[in-house]
Amino acid sequence: MRLLNLPRSLERLAPSTFISKESNHGQCRSALLTAQAFRCDQWRADVTQGKAPFTMYTNEQHIALDQDLSLEKNFAEAEICCREAIQLNPLDSVAHNDLGWSLQVQGDQEGAIACYKRALQIDPSLRAARRNLAILLVIQGHREASFHLWHEEVLADSGGLAWLQGLVSTEMRRRDLRLAGEYAAIHARLRCGSQWYSDSQNDPILPLPIQPPASALTIPKLRHDIEQFEYLQDHGVLGDEFTPIIKDYLRIVERLDQRGINTAVPLDDDDRRTIGHVYNRIVHIRHTPRVERALADKWNGGAVESQYIDNPPGIVIVDEFLSPEALESLRLFLPRVNCLVGQPLRARSPWRIL
Repeated sequence: MRLLNLPRSLERLAPSTFISKESNHGQCRSALLTAQAFRCDQWRADVTQGKAPFTMYTNEQHIALDQDLSLEKNFAEAEICCREAIQLNPLDSVAHNDLGWSLQVQGDQEGAIACYKRALQIDPSLRAARRNLAILLVIQGHREASFHLWHEEVLADSGGLAWLQGLVSTEMRRRDLRLAGEYAAIHARLRCGSQWYSDSQNDPILPLPIQPPASALTIPKLRHDIEQFEYLQDHGVLGDEFTPIIKDYLRIVERLDQRGINTAVPLDDDDRRTIGHVYNRIVHIRHTPRVERALADKWNGGAVESQYIDNPPGIVIVDEFLSPEALESLRLFLPRVNCLVGQPLRARSPWRIL
């Protein structure tokens, strides 16, 4: 994903391609493409004639050309412009960021990372470089190393969480479930992280959560959490530090029960002091890797689909469709789930698969 600094390019439209406010969208786009192609062709002509472009163009003109060439998907030429811009001004953070993007698209991910980092050294507030670097690190499988960048992005931009959620949706549509899962994990940790789920490589530990979801107390939710904490303690996942937390939960349940409160109520100041650091926060996520084979040999997708279509009202019983490996993984995962944030729970917990 490349964040273009479009105003820089637009400022360099030749007078003959000026777009009036009365122009419709199609005319605007046509004029922009014409101006873009003209600038790129002129630059290529200068190079072909043996002229030294970096002596003929300013640093900002090189950046504008770089962005025009990138829009044409001529990334090798865009790289040349970026390097010439950097020669003229080694401290141009946008040039370093754009060079990183050109290298990334051409397959040089390590070179791109170095450029993004250099851009952020020059200008730590450059959002394009921060987002580009964060995304590329996640693509490479370095989610932990990227987490401070996501943290900074959400603190710096009120739309940061929505942008991150958009990345999850985009990768889901592309069916890249690994990347979607990585982005979703980052999103969950930013909004619901806790001191028990903050295993960042960064020092000091980053303050979490950021923009947490609204919380309300309900007796079913409190009881669910108590059972969950006790289960995880019994299995050695949580330590003795949760014993006083469980007692605080029980006191709140007793208080609400005595008052006959059976609806959701907000946390008061005392509640925030005693359980605010753990209520609706992630305290544990069991690592559950992808299994080699998820569906059992008995699974017949075509038969299930036919039953659904041919037998109104479309109710189908599907049994024994998971492989033994997948079923065992699910048996271990579900009892440790503690992710139903903000929902008044009515089901018995911990969950079991019969």
